[in-house]
Amino acid sequence: LNTTTSDEGVYQATIKSSNSCSDLILTCSLSVKTAVQFTGTNSPVEVCKNATTGILISGITGTFPTGKTDYIYQWRRGTSNLSNGPTGTGSTLSGTDSATLVITNAGAADAGNDYNLNITGYCGTLNVPNQQISLLTPPSLSSMLNQELCVGNNATFTVNGLGSAFIVNWIGPNGAITPGGRFTINANGDMQISNIGFTDAGIYTVTLKNSCNSVGVTSSSRLDILDIPTINTQLSNQTVCPGGNVTFAGSIVTGIPVGAVVYSWAKNNVAIANGPTGTGSTYSGASTTALTITGVKNADAATYTFIAKNKCGEAKSAGQLIVQTSPTISGLVNKTICEDGSVTYDITTGGTGVSVAWKGPTNNAITN
Repeated sequence: LNTTTSDEGVYQATIKSSNSCSDLILTCSLSVKTAVQFTGTNSPVEVCKNATTGILISGITGTFPTGKTDYIYQWRRGTSNLSNGPTGTGSTLSGTDSATLVITNAGAADAGNDYNLNITGYCGTLNVPNQQISLLTPPSLSSMLNQELCVGNNATFTVNGLGSAFIVNWIGPNGAITPGGRFTINANGDMQISNIGFTDAGIYTVTLKNSCNSVGVTSSSRLDILDIPTINTQLSNQTVCPGGNVTFAGSIVTGIPVGAVVYSWAKNNVAIANGPTGTGSTYSGASTTALTITGVKNADAATYTFIAKNKCGEAKSAGQLIVQTSPTISGLVNKTICEDGSVTYDITTGGTGVSVAWKGPTNNAITN
C-alpha cells in the first residue's frame, strides 16, 4: 500500500523445502509510475488586439503514458475541446494539443478566463484550470479641428481617446502640458484651457500610447486667439453743400488679431446699404471702411456710424453730416425818392452761413 518510487526494484521470493533438496527462488521487478502534477502558477496573459500570444503551461511532473515521450495535452474553453485552425471569429489557434496554446490575430472573442488544459499521463488526467487571457486594444483618437476663439474664453480640444490603459501626453506652443491651473486633461485625452490669452495661441499636439503601441498615435490642432476690433481714429464731422459728395472713412487698429471683420454703416442707428438712399442721393461703400454719399440732399443730414464687427464683438465710431442750405433773398423792391432824400432797402435772407454784400450803380462795393 501507498507505494512510492523508492519502492521500485527487484523483489525475490525463496521457497525452502523441508527435505534436503535445493531451494526454489523466484524474482520479479516493481516499477512505480507517478501521477501528473502541476507545480507552476496560472499567470494572466495580456495580448494586443490583432497580435499573437501564447499560453505556456510549465511545472508539470509525472510519468508519460505508455509508449509516449510526452504527455497527452488537450486545451479547452470551459468543457469544449479546442482544435487547431480558424476560430470563426477572425483568429487562429495552434498548439491545442501541446503545452503551449498559440492565438494568432487575437480579437475580443478570444478574451476570457475559461481556458484550461487537460494533461494525461500514465496514471490518469490532470486538469489545469482558469487560464486567463485579457485583450488589450491599441490607442486611437479623433482628428482635432483648428479653433479660432476669443480672448478670455475657454478652449476645448476633443480627441475621444480609446484603448487599453493609454498614457496621454500634450505639447503646446509653450512646451509640455501637465494638468493643473488653467489646464484640465480628462482620462480620454480631452483637454480644456480656461481663460485663454494671446500667449496660448499656437499648435497643440496630443499623443496616446500604451503597451500595444509604444510610439503612439497623435493629432494636432492650431488655436488662434482673437480680440474685439478697436477703432483707430474716430470719424470726423463733415459739412457739404446740397448736390455735393461726401465720404466718411473709418479704420481699425492693426497688429491685433481680430480674424474676419465685417464692416457696415448706419444712419441714425438704422443700417444702410449700397444704392439709392430714398432722398435722391446714393450710397456706396456701405460694407467697407469708407462710405460715400453722392449727390447729397438736405435730408441726408444725420449721424453716420461706422461699425467693425467680428466673432468676439463690435466697435463703433460716429460722425455728423451737416448739409449747408442754399442762400435765399427776398424783399428787395424798386424805389423812387426826391433828390437829396434818403432811402432804405430791407431784405430777408435765408440759408446756412449767409453773408450780405451790396453794390451800387457803378458795380462798386458799398461799405459802411
